[in-house]
Amino acid sequence: FAMTLEAPATLADLYNKIGESLGNKLPDAIWNREKSRFRGPVLLISNGKLIRGEDTQLHDGQKIELRRYLVGG
Repeated sequence: FAMTLEAPATLADLYNKIGESLGNKLPDAIWNREKSRFRGPVLLISNGKLIRGEDTQLHDGQKIELRRYLVGG
């Protein structure tokens, strides 16, 4: 899916936009509605590199892949 953020945008802005747009549709097991953040291990990858830090600047047209890993035994 595609999202539009106002520039300059950060990873924190993306999380907040996900919360506004999709938060009610995401299961509680993977989305914390109060914090507008993913629960558990989620990797965000752009251009083959891991994105870390909520203050990371995002760029126009940037594609970000979200990977949710399930852990346990």
